Amino acid sequence: MIGSWDKDTRDQILANLLRLDLNQLRYALETAHWSSFRRAATALGTTSSCVSRGVRALEGRIGFDLFERSSRGVCLTAQGKRFLNQVMPALAQIDFSIRSVRPQPNCLERALRIGTCGCLTRSVLDRLLDRLAPSDLASKFILNDGHRAFHLEAIRRLELDLALVPGTRAAPNMSHRVIEAEPLVVALPLGHDLLAHQEIQWSALSGQVLLFSMFDGGTDLAQICANVLGAQGIVPQFDVLPVLPDSLFHLVAAGRGASILPLSAYPAARHDVAFKPIAAPDQLMFVSLFWCPHNTRPDIEHVLEAARELSSLSNRGIGL
Repeated sequence: MIGSWDKDTRDQILANLLRLDLNQLRYALETAHWSSFRRAATALGTTSSCVSRGVRALEGRIGFDLFERSSRGVCLTAQGKRFLNQVMPALAQIDFSIRSVRPQPNCLERALRIGTCGCLTRSVLDRLLDRLAPSDLASKFILNDGHRAFHLEAIRRLELDLALVPGTRAAPNMSHRVIEAEPLVVALPLGHDLLAHQEIQWSALSGQVLLFSMFDGGTDLAQICANVLGAQGIVPQFDVLPVLPDSLFHLVAAGRGASILPLSAYPAARHDVAFKPIAAPDQLMFVSLFWCPHNTRPDIEHVLEAARELSSLSNRGIGL
């Protein structure tokens, strides 16, 4: 492919690359993220004047302003936003090329790395692994708990092989398969007015304080619920707390609020909290398996085959 590029194309690419200083581009990307030269400098471990000068130099090289500057901070111009949105995929492709081409040890000598989202995906993972014969995984596997966004970024960086995450939405440059769905239930304190209902309508949660754990996938679940409630014009009152799910149920029992969880995470042993199903059979918590299509580990294919067997869902979903 390289040899097929004509001289004019190569010259044009090289001429434009000469306009760029990757360090200055890094300053611009951090500034766009933080909307502040000072906060970008803190993140980069340098001074705000250095970042400001670097961005200004980059703007001089490319011939247009990336940021509008004011006493309240900085924000991207329309041209700046378009430029950085187009630059990021190119940088991500360069990063991927370096990681994928760099010589690696025999892939089967290291463990298969699977990202999960705590209690939100644990039951799905159990059913997935039950379908795998011991010989299907030629190596051991390591589980990493974390958030959806964290896992997808790790797959892009080839730091994870697979990830089980809530939601159905696709991600750039990745393959995914929706493999299972679970109904959601509401956890309520004893004596709550909503316990008079056999099922809870989403609209009945308007005005309720909904508690979620910051850990074990609770942040992802809060996002799912925000999407569903927002689509119905309901502004949710969320409280995402730095407590584990068991402690969260103590808060529900004490009347601090309600909570929402997938059916598989239902703590049947609790007697101080009541659970009611949500009356929306078409709105389930879907779990998807993500992977990099360029990852050629043979044991990944065994997991994907098991996922195909496990998958028996409709096309409906609430996504993230």
